[in-house]
Amino acid sequence: MYVDSLISAQNQRNQFLQTQTIIIDRRIAEIRTIKKEKAELERRINLIQTLEEKRNDATRLFNTLADTVPAGVYLLTSSFNNEKVVVQGTAESNNRVTTMMRNVDGSGWLGILTYVILKKVLQNRLNSIILGWISKLFLNSKELNNGY
Repeated sequence: MYVDSLISAQNQRNQFLQTQTIIIDRRIAEIRTIKKEKAELERRINLIQTLEEKRNDATRLFNTLADTVPAGVYLLTSSFNNEKVVVQGTAESNNRVTTMMRNVDGSGWLGILTYVILKKVLQNRLNSIILGWISKLFLNSKELNNGY
């Protein structure tokens, strides 16, 4: 009888532990689900913040280009993606192109020219220069202060 009561008490303890283990397993599963939801929300927040930071970049690019391009240089196409600007156009002389390249380098935000194409052609009996450039933008003040 004494042994039976010990066995019965131990069985009750085992049952209690099994119940508690099931409860804890459910809580762990809930925590995992919450962590996944949190990670997804953080990803969305970061995406939204990135989009908010970059939404004015196109406007800023065209404002800066208007200040940077001197008279006698005519931009035909421009594209802006992945923090790079690709511009193509024509110019009346090499001096105008040189002035523009200095303006681009000195603009700060347009960054550093990484690739420049110049090609002299005769169009409509006028000498013109076809030009193109690619530059990396300084999108934040940290990059601008570090100089790339």
